Amino acid sequence: MEKREDRKRVAKGLGGFGRWITVMRPTSDTILTGPSFIPRKEEGLRKKSIPAPDKPGVYEVSIIPKGKTDKDRIPVYIGKAGGVGIKQTLKDRSKQYAWDGSHKKEFYNTVLKEGGTIQMRFKTLDPKDVKTTETKHLQDLDYALNIMENGKKRPEDIQIGDKTLAYYLNTTKTTKDARPPIKPINPIPKKNSTAPAKSARTMQKARPPTKNNSESQSRTRRVNEYGAVLNKDGSLDKRVKANKMFKEDGTPDRRKKKDVIPMIAITPKPKPKTKTKATPIRSQMVNPAPRAIYTPQWGTYQGRNVRLTKSGLPDRRCRENRT
Repeated sequence: MEKREDRKRVAKGLGGFGRWITVMRPTSDTILTGPSFIPRKEEGLRKKSIPAPDKPGVYEVSIIPKGKTDKDRIPVYIGKAGGVGIKQTLKDRSKQYAWDGSHKKEFYNTVLKEGGTIQMRFKTLDPKDVKTTETKHLQDLDYALNIMENGKKRPEDIQIGDKTLAYYLNTTKTTKDARPPIKPINPIPKKNSTAPAKSARTMQKARPPTKNNSESQSRTRRVNEYGAVLNKDGSLDKRVKANKMFKEDGTPDRRKKKDVIPMIAITPKPKPKTKTKATPIRSQMVNPAPRAIYTPQWGTYQGRNVRLTKSGLPDRRCRENRT
């Protein structure tokens, strides 16, 4: 089976992909990208608005190593979004990858940390054809990071700078530049598993029988009707602190017992709400006061018969006075 990174174009009948879109960039490209790229949750930057179709289909992921151009891109993975009974779209899938990497977190973080760029391209399909189209692509080409229909992953074939992807992911131990496992500084010595395990009875130390020990085992305690702890012979057990409240015969000692008065929570009565009495309308009053009726006063002023005010001057409001 031909490797995907060795073929520039897919076979006839398996095309239909859109253009490659730069989805993630390294943090060092902040000046070049501008406001169209924002920080990811993990390593690097992500495109603020990915122009991915909001439909189900398949997608390809490729990487561009540091210092390379678009002609040197390496397609490494193919996947699907949506299908029969799955509501996921290509836009949702690309957003997951751009935010935290989803199930390819380690791969994306490694490429971006080493200065690489990640691109994606999409192909919309009917939900019934999503699964079959992905299988056809995997049967025709061998993708480096796909397992289904391709056997196992091939990170040792993907070159990122001076080293391969396997060096950073450490997924295989057969490659030349695979990172060796880290050894602990102070390894804990392993216990000899062949030695017979000691039982719980053998580990317990035998305690020699003492006078007090034998007496305590033989002594049985009883409780009378008042709650006092008694010995076997019926006498009051003075070692129990609670027995200080009882007499020698086991009856309660009223002089030592403290009378506890239960406290009853007294809730204060709520104060009656005082309602402010609104001034009633005159029509609603029971016995409204009669209104004062104003009777005009007439008199002579400078030889004329005019209406006067209370102070005895001509009333200017009267039309007859204006003439």
